[in-house]
Amino acid sequence: MKPEYIPLIAGFVGTVLGALVSLATVWLQQRAQEKRDRAKLSLDAAVKEFESAEKYAEFMAKQGQVVVTHELGYYVVLHAKLWEHLGSGRHITKDQWIAAHNQAIEINEAVVEFYKQRRAAQPGVPADRPQDGGR
Repeated sequence: MKPEYIPLIAGFVGTVLGALVSLATVWLQQRAQEKRDRAKLSLDAAVKEFESAEKYAEFMAKQGQVVVTHELGYYVVLHAKLWEHLGSGRHITKDQWIAAHNQAIEINEAVVEFYKQRRAAQPGVPADRPQDGGR
């Protein structure tokens, strides 16, 4: 090989490697942005559904009927799980929906139990609702 080709080949290899690293970086950044967007959509949908459920419960209470709603955490977990399935590009099956609901219930119950235990020694504070940012 002629010595004058060495800088030419080194420059070409450097250019190709730089382009590959640049493409990989763009791809990783796009994936991270999609995850952030999915998390924001999930949280926004959870908050909207929670607010809607609360308004419905208030309306029904004025009609003399009691409607029990879930904590906000339930809706956050439920929507996060549903967005995971939607993000995969497939339809959500009945079993996936039920599994997401059951997991959201379990996590919500654990959160409520945590706050009950945390406030057990605090007199005058109802132990059935998280007061530290729950509502």
